[in-house]
Amino acid sequence: MKNIAIIIGIDKYENNQDLLACKNDAEDMHKIISNSGKYDEEIYCSGKYSNNDIIKKIEKVKNKYENEDVGEIFFYFTGHGFSQSDELFYITSNTENDKINTTSLKNSEIDALVRKLKPNMYVKVIDACQSGISYIKEIESENIQKIMQESQASFNKCYFMFSSLKNQNSYIMPNNHNSYFTDAYIKSLIYFFKDENREKVKYSEIANYISDIFIKNDKQKPFFVTQTDLTDVFISNNAQLTQVLDEILNVEQKKVDKDLTVMNLDEIINKKILNCAKKEEAKLFSDKLNESIDLCSLNKYNLDKYYELNKYTNGEINNIPHKKYIANWILDNRKSLGLFAKAKLEDERKSKLYPIMNLSLSLSGEEKESRYEFEVTENAVCSNIKIEIKPKELGLEKYELIFVCIPSFSKIYIFKTFINDIPIAWNEYECDKVEEWTMDEFLIKNDLDKIDKYVEETFNTFVEYCKEKLNILLEGEN
Repeated sequence: MKNIAIIIGIDKYENNQDLLACKNDAEDMHKIISNSGKYDEEIYCSGKYSNNDIIKKIEKVKNKYENEDVGEIFFYFTGHGFSQSDELFYITSNTENDKINTTSLKNSEIDALVRKLKPNMYVKVIDACQSGISYIKEIESENIQKIMQESQASFNKCYFMFSSLKNQNSYIMPNNHNSYFTDAYIKSLIYFFKDENREKVKYSEIANYISDIFIKNDKQKPFFVTQTDLTDVFISNNAQLTQVLDEILNVEQKKVDKDLTVMNLDEIINKKILNCAKKEEAKLFSDKLNESIDLCSLNKYNLDKYYELNKYTNGEINNIPHKKYIANWILDNRKSLGLFAKAKLEDERKSKLYPIMNLSLSLSGEEKESRYEFEVTENAVCSNIKIEIKPKELGLEKYELIFVCIPSFSKIYIFKTFINDIPIAWNEYECDKVEEWTMDEFLIKNDLDKIDKYVEETFNTFVEYCKEKLNILLEGEN
């Protein structure tokens, strides 16, 4: 039987933040795979690759082995990841966030190609690394588990390993050489093969080792989906593999030693202040954002006959919906990113009646409810902006685009979401649907010229969202 490995590490992005460690992740996994003696074919993509580049390589291998017996397909990805509904997207160098279906690598697309090879065993190791910064465009664990379970149903035996849970991110090591998850994966091999009598390492042993490594890590919890008897072997030891693992360990140690070299005071200070902007520059950036939003209009979309466009700034920030996502992000990153914002989490206990089985009886008790709040502590930057598309006629819904801006000395982090409001009375609306918050970051000193394009693309996407909701509304009435 033929064994095939697919190793993908994307560290360069045209429309998203570059990821320092992903190229190293993929290179180390490639060295392990190519020296294991197990795999007959390997697809290796590391650095800057488009979704089409990768698909062409996989299709070529699929055509080569389609009529042969395939034992195992091992798929490894490290880079940005995003899940939506029932699809998982692997973000490639060319991915455009508003064209994610056509410019990213889709999990279902990979599965379809793998399925044609009918492997006896299908392994996925996904390290959706986000470079230590907690983005809100997260991978939802419920989505992932559903997606992986659907993949699982299509294959005889499978083992899926994913780097983090809902509302969590995947982080890189302090030395920037590897992500924590991939580092733990590799360290498991080093740990088990240090026993000279150890011949093989099973996937279940790797998963157990990774679980132990992350057991006290509240920010990142890997999870696993399996459909095997837990005896399946990843690789067997040999002289070449031992040498590769020693080299990986030595490179990491040299990097740590280099990072521990004492810098002089000037170097430390210059590194700290390199990208810092003045308060006036932050205000200029915020004013530019407001000016770009002022240019938004419904005229070219043929909606101005039925809707009016309103803009509001610096509203009560804790009235925004689903604010816990931003509050959690601030709690996780305030110190490391130097955010000019504060967040707090308060637990309230409320009385509740709990029914007893099917009886018409109940017990009184308490239920804990978490309350999130946050505030922007620097007033030079507009903290939030709301664009409202409000109907002029009866029977139509209202739509909102909300920006929340969180500044630091060097960057402004802009969160955005779309909201669908439904009428509950004449001239009264309530929130019906809030899309997931997404976040983009901008260097205050260097990214001023990117604002016009950012606002234009965001507003275009928002209008398309409104039109889609309007079409659904009209279809429902028909």
